[in-house]
Amino acid sequence: MQIIVSPEGKITRYLLGTDFLPFDIKMALVEAQSGKVSPTIAKMLKFCFKYDPDGRTYVLNITRIAGTVMIIAAFGFVGVLVYSKRKKEVINKA
Repeated sequence: MQIIVSPEGKITRYLLGTDFLPFDIKMALVEAQSGKVSPTIAKMLKFCFKYDPDGRTYVLNITRIAGTVMIIAAFGFVGVLVYSKRKKEVINKA
């Protein structure tokens, strides 16, 4: 068993078992560093994955990813509609 401790001395995660996936160790360390600036890729991984205490591993958070993609697509669609309307107005004025 491994115990991951934050810089403030707070236990943030227990990794149970005798063998660990490198990804699980990296994500546990990223969580322990919360409050500090972490690399962009680590922030992205932390956004896309969540810790599953029952399975004692990190799992892909499909709901969060799908929701983000849908919001970006909706804003993109609205942006296209607004831009195409302005483009038609400019052509009609000329």
